Amino acid sequence: MRIDGWFIEGFGVFHDYEVKDLPPGLVVFLGPNETGKSTLLAFLRGVLFGFAARRNASRYPPLKGGRHGGRVFLEASGGLVTVERYVGRRHSLRVALPWSGEDEAAGLARILGGADDKLFRSVFAFSLEELQTLESLEAGQIRERIYSAHILGAGRPARQVIAALEGRMAALFRPRGASRIGELAARAEEIAAAWRQAREQAERYPALIREVETHAAEVAALEREIAQLQEQRRRGESLLALRPLWRVWSQRIEQRRQLAMELDDRLAGIAPAVEAHYTALPLHEERLRQWPDTRRRNVKLEEELGRWYARLGEDWSGDLQAGGDPEELAGEARGWAQQIAQIGARREEAERLLDAASTEARRIAGELQQTLDPDPGSLRERERALARIRPNLAELAAQERAGEALEAARREAVLRQTWILWLVWLGILVAAIMSDWMSGAVSRTTLVLLAVTLLALILGRFFPRAPGIQGQLGIDELRAVVARDAATLGLRDPPEAEDLEAVASSLARERLHLERREALQGDLLRARETEERRKASLAALAGEASSEGQAWNAWKRSRGFPEAIAAAEAVEYAGWVDQARQAYAAREEVKAETRRLALELGAWERPVRELLGSTAAGEALVAELTLLHGRCARDRRRREEIALLDLAIEEARFPEELESALAAAGEGEAEAARPADRLTEAQGQRDQALGRWRIAGAARADLEQSADVAALETELETVRAEIAGAAREWAVAALAKGLVERTLGEYTRIHQPGVLREASESFARVTGGAYRRVVQQDEGLLAEDRAGALRRPEELSRGAMEQLFLCLRLGLADEFGRRGAPLPLVMDDVLVNFDPRRARAMAAEIRRFAHSRQVLFFTCHPETAGMLAEDGAAPVIELSGDGATGLG
Repeated sequence: MRIDGWFIEGFGVFHDYEVKDLPPGLVVFLGPNETGKSTLLAFLRGVLFGFAARRNASRYPPLKGGRHGGRVFLEASGGLVTVERYVGRRHSLRVALPWSGEDEAAGLARILGGADDKLFRSVFAFSLEELQTLESLEAGQIRERIYSAHILGAGRPARQVIAALEGRMAALFRPRGASRIGELAARAEEIAAAWRQAREQAERYPALIREVETHAAEVAALEREIAQLQEQRRRGESLLALRPLWRVWSQRIEQRRQLAMELDDRLAGIAPAVEAHYTALPLHEERLRQWPDTRRRNVKLEEELGRWYARLGEDWSGDLQAGGDPEELAGEARGWAQQIAQIGARREEAERLLDAASTEARRIAGELQQTLDPDPGSLRERERALARIRPNLAELAAQERAGEALEAARREAVLRQTWILWLVWLGILVAAIMSDWMSGAVSRTTLVLLAVTLLALILGRFFPRAPGIQGQLGIDELRAVVARDAATLGLRDPPEAEDLEAVASSLARERLHLERREALQGDLLRARETEERRKASLAALAGEASSEGQAWNAWKRSRGFPEAIAAAEAVEYAGWVDQARQAYAAREEVKAETRRLALELGAWERPVRELLGSTAAGEALVAELTLLHGRCARDRRRREEIALLDLAIEEARFPEELESALAAAGEGEAEAARPADRLTEAQGQRDQALGRWRIAGAARADLEQSADVAALETELETVRAEIAGAAREWAVAALAKGLVERTLGEYTRIHQPGVLREASESFARVTGGAYRRVVQQDEGLLAEDRAGALRRPEELSRGAMEQLFLCLRLGLADEFGRRGAPLPLVMDDVLVNFDPRRARAMAAEIRRFAHSRQVLFFTCHPETAGMLAEDGAAPVIELSGDGATGLG
């Protein structure tokens, strides 16, 4: 992926600023401070991943106008993608994809390789401040995004899955606190306690069980005895053989008679009605459970409606049953509130501006009064005198030095001339002496020459030549001019250099005071003009506010709002009206539900009371019906037993002749028929034991049906099954969590050494071999120097630590690009703390990284831009505060 450019409508110092056709590889943005480098970094982060919250100070409001945001153009594998986002707008993200059939957000996430805002800020787009800390690189989310982005697909972090599984496990079971298994266990305890209580209530149940077991053992023993006696029946008489059967038949008749005495014909008559009412009992019990809650809801809604009536106040003139759209009413109220608030804000702003203008005018007037008021004419005259005196002093000094030099040269020339004349005179004298000596007399010519020569010597010695008259007059005039200017400046003649400097400083201060006073007079005039404009604007806004207030009062009267309510309170008041209407509707609904439940409860209880002849109601009536239903069930079972006995009696009925013969059998036959008699007796005993066993079993069954033991046992087993299911679900979640953790650990172990290896190689090159490699121990990073010593990042120098963190980011970005998307890097002046040698080495690493990735580097240092763009390795875009001014 490559950033092709961007268009900023309004963000910080940028307005309608567009950059297009950024090349791949390294691009350097150069500009002084406050030209927008950090602003561009924040803009790219915000458009791609979302802007900061409204309360955040790093939102970069549009200082030059325009909508707060813009667009970023991305070059993806399928073509050019446009990402548009604005600050403070809901659903402000728009992504124009060159292909169809894919969701915008999903398409952008796929183009960005699943990277999120935290990953992008930590690894791919960072400033010097973010580079100086390792916390962002050590965050678990960043490591997971780098090493586990594709373990579960779609770039979903494995740690999120682990956290979700841990949350599910905690929801199912935790030693302390609420959980599903804990709740089920508590419910099981409650049911078990109820079951034990029901068992305790059934005091006869164990005795009945023992009785049933005793009768069953007795029946079994008699059956064994009967089997033995039947083997002896071959010797019995037919009459004796039939006698036991007759006795059994007689016993069954007696048993039937006893059962018939226990029957209740009234129960048989009402049993169908009791069964019908008992069948409808679960629905009635459900209504009984709903009844208290419905009554409480009705009372609560009545109280809530009363509170709304109290909150709306006595001035409320509306009707809670009336129609109308509450949202429309709230919208109108919100519109009025916004209009009045806007006028109020404008008025406050106008008052603030007027106060500021008045304050500024007073401040300027006060400052003008305190400012010195020098005489402009005197100041100009002294400034001209100071301007003349300096060159005149320099010229006078130069002429005086020239005159002294000329006088010295003249005297030297006179001295040479005097010596020459003396030599000539001596020569003439010697020549004259020699001539006179040879001729014997001194000639007149010789004497004249000697006299002339001697006169020239005397004149040259005692009457030297005077300096030039014109030069002397020029020096005097300069001295006179300097004296006049010194007097004008109030200095002695001639003035000293330090006196001139003092006068110059004094004149400069007076000039500054004069210029400041003139500037303040102009500022005061403009400030008073501004103050008059602000007063006029405030008066206009006051009239507008009065008109708006009259219209607002008319709207309140038309909508039934209280006269004293303010516009800012109207939206909340409209919401109160809407909520009061909702409370009224809910109260009416609950009242209807209460009436329905009352009718349904009465429809069931009235016939039941008539049937039972009872005045009870509610749970007491249910208990009476349940007891009657148990009695009807026992009566029904006795009738079923009588029907079975009737069938057995009818099948074994003896003819009247045989019955009379058996009754009249003699004593003589008794001895021969003793085994048969015993068989008959044993069978009779067995039948009696069987009857007692059946009676005890029926009593046990009645007791089991009349108690809640069976139902509680069923419910307890259901809860235990739910606990087992929840335990199985917890075990599955724990197994899944362990598998994901092992997969994440193995995946990180395999891929992380590649990142550290690349970071080690880059760090070694940047530091010139001072550090050989980067290792990880106990979730921490260590740098190994050339001596083999391991050092933590905080033990390195500031520059070395930043170099280590930057090399790590390059390695992480490269690893993410190989497995996800090769995202561009955006860096903001991250080389400022590097020494020149390491800065050049790091610039080379960045250029090497840019061979396969796009890198945008922001800097305010021309030397940094030169290192990065060495030998034309990268274009340089210059920033001037409004945008780019050229490519270099």
